[in-house]
Amino acid sequence: IIMSRRTNVLSNGSDSTTDICPVCKSNRYLNPSLTFLINPECYHTMCTSCVDRLFTSGPAPCPVAGCHKTLRKKNFRPPFFADLAVEREVDVRKRVGAIFNRRQEEFESILDWNNYLEEVETLIFDIVEGTDAERRKAEERLRAYAEEYKEDIKQSARAEREEADTIKKREAVEVE
Repeated sequence: IIMSRRTNVLSNGSDSTTDICPVCKSNRYLNPSLTFLINPECYHTMCTSCVDRLFTSGPAPCPVAGCHKTLRKKNFRPPFFADLAVEREVDVRKRVGAIFNRRQEEFESILDWNNYLEEVETLIFDIVEGTDAERRKAEERLRAYAEEYKEDIKQSARAEREEADTIKKREAVEVE
């Protein structure tokens, strides 16, 4: 196996930093069945045995040096994407999308709809890529919007569920 110093990527395509548990230093080379989990609080990877050992008795601080987040075992899950930055952005998009869930029919013009979408993308960008100050400001805007439009958010979510149910019923009828 050849390792590049610049990219830290093994010749088989896997990233050597994600193939080693930062807690117990176990690696996939010696243990091919080793599986890693992430927690959406900090997105640090840990092997399943470390997660079981550290978090079975309840919440505990993240064992990665410099991270002071309190983690719970129930929040750990296997990563869907190999790149944890993509994983984090997808999670942020889901969270923001659950709050900013208005639909195009609710707007008077396409310009208003596009402005709304731009506001959502700016908010997501600030949370994912922004500085700490921009991130805090964006999170506060998200909280304020969620409180201000709580009922509208619930109605949009309900309408979306009803629309999904209607589509499922229509597909079931088509299959029959």
